[in-house]
Amino acid sequence: MEGDRRKKSVCSIIAVGEVWMKQDSERWLAQSTDDLTTAEVLFGAGRYGPCAFFCQQVAEKALKAVLYRTGTRPWGHNVSSLLDQICVILQIESDQSPQREAMSLDEHYIRPRYPDAGDDADYDIASANRALSDAQTVLAFARKVFADAGNTPDNRPTPDMG
Repeated sequence: MEGDRRKKSVCSIIAVGEVWMKQDSERWLAQSTDDLTTAEVLFGAGRYGPCAFFCQQVAEKALKAVLYRTGTRPWGHNVSSLLDQICVILQIESDQSPQREAMSLDEHYIRPRYPDAGDDADYDIASANRALSDAQTVLAFARKVFADAGNTPDNRPTPDMG
């Protein structure tokens, strides 16, 4: 009897955690969209390095939103690794995902923010424009799979234990 109660309690905690992650996923996706707006403003102001960093953030947060939506706690800042996790979980062929764009955006996580990581002069209108395009591509992919993520076998409702 005590074991049954403990088992039910653990399952309830897990179910609450999954519900929280799925609700939190919407906030991550919204923040990703806000970061795209910030990147566009920075682009318009000629701040190409910071624009590229925010483009990386767009992709990272959008992909983390998808992972939270699937009930998976994301870890790290590497956009291509987050994308790989999504492809495995949702059984998406990697050639059907924006791998090139993800790898390109990974370059913008550290370099535009730290003086000793590279030269901000490396960023010009063309590189920032590519980063914006890559971010938009990853965000569009994330939005599509975000909508589908709740329908995967891994996201079936937790069965009532009792």
